[in-house]
Amino acid sequence: MEEGQIQYIEPKDVCTLLSDHRYPSNDEIERLPLGKSVIENINNVDARYCGDGTNGHIHRVMDGINILLGEEPYNIVKQWSGPKGIASDECRSFLNTLKNFVKNQDLTDTIISGNNYEYFLRICAFYHDVGKSIITERHPSVGWHLVRDVHAEEVKDFLYPLVVRRSYSDWKSNPRLTTKEKRLLNIFVSVIKYHDLFGVLSTGEASYPVMMDLIPLIGANVDEAIELFYILFIVNLADTYGSVPELYPYKVMHFCNDLDLLCRTIREAQGDRNLFFEKLINISQSTTHTIGRIKRFLVEGTPLDWQILLNNEQDIIDDAFKNATIAGQYKFCKNFALFCKLDYGLSFKLMMMKKAKGSSKDIRNPVSKIVEYLVQLERQYGDLCQRNDNTWRRLGLQLSGLTRKPPNSRQEDESKIGNAICDLLLNSDTGKEWASSECTVWFMEE
Repeated sequence: MEEGQIQYIEPKDVCTLLSDHRYPSNDEIERLPLGKSVIENINNVDARYCGDGTNGHIHRVMDGINILLGEEPYNIVKQWSGPKGIASDECRSFLNTLKNFVKNQDLTDTIISGNNYEYFLRICAFYHDVGKSIITERHPSVGWHLVRDVHAEEVKDFLYPLVVRRSYSDWKSNPRLTTKEKRLLNIFVSVIKYHDLFGVLSTGEASYPVMMDLIPLIGANVDEAIELFYILFIVNLADTYGSVPELYPYKVMHFCNDLDLLCRTIREAQGDRNLFFEKLINISQSTTHTIGRIKRFLVEGTPLDWQILLNNEQDIIDDAFKNATIAGQYKFCKNFALFCKLDYGLSFKLMMMKKAKGSSKDIRNPVSKIVEYLVQLERQYGDLCQRNDNTWRRLGLQLSGLTRKPPNSRQEDESKIGNAICDLLLNSDTGKEWASSECTVWFMEE
């Protein structure tokens, strides 16, 4: 070994290192592929995302994975009843089926089973946020570029054998991949690139057509597609557990309902990508689903008493939706379904809710203003959803500019632009045009 070269920990020892009994030290992490990027991510994680304040985000995510791999995966939720959420025996039962999936009993043709499955899930959880070492915004795609381009040599020589659980010497002497190993590496890279999809679906920031990215152009084997859905579900649920002090029951119910819908839909489409998209868009463009997505967006992170109110009094959201879309409800539903990602739109909504709550406004005020803003976005950008040949186009909307802070600001500093726009929206009939102009749009495929 050359002087100064990292002595990487062998894959057989990493299995113990990432077990459910302990968490690796920084010295040990430095001896893992991309270890410095992982440590930088752990040390720089936003304090709000450290759960109980004793462990960093990645540590909490690993704890979440261990709960989901345990005998009682429904313990990912602390309280299944009471004011923090609606209890659901169906949801707890659904989480229990994860045990069957882990044991390879739920699908007919999966490529992971037993301890290999648990090891693989822990590897995915450990590396999923590697892109945050560069930037938080859109870090899944940044992480994908890190693995594919920036650190390609280290990844190929050391990270990939770690993922497929082969010794470095064996990997070097026999680099040819088996079909199973190719599948494992494809799933691993997919987890890094798409690990936030179930999360943004659950918050209303995404619509179902965003999941079309998981299906190759040539279509997919149905069982393999469902397996990928399950793995992303598990990693993303653990990621969410590591991002908040407590998971509420209704949140987990969104995850379970979305997974169930996606699995049923890909089976109905028989793995065909175009048919999968057609079915997802038909679901997403319905008025019922549109209102449901907006409800998720409004409830997420809102003060608890307002969450309970919105969950129990549907007319608050229904009235705001009808008033805001009275002149173009059909068009709004059609195009809003193609707004596949509202990146960092939740941060702005939380700011709106916080300011409204602090100034003792009735809940109908921020609800109506937020829905009106979503309608304004559709009016300004909705025409981009349709190509000249009348086929649909999926859009991503980047809304981080609404809450951006001045350069060199401290973490506790508030966004001046966010404050100004929120004040306008909450206290007048102006501000929507300014707020929508701070949004940037990208085409999700061309």
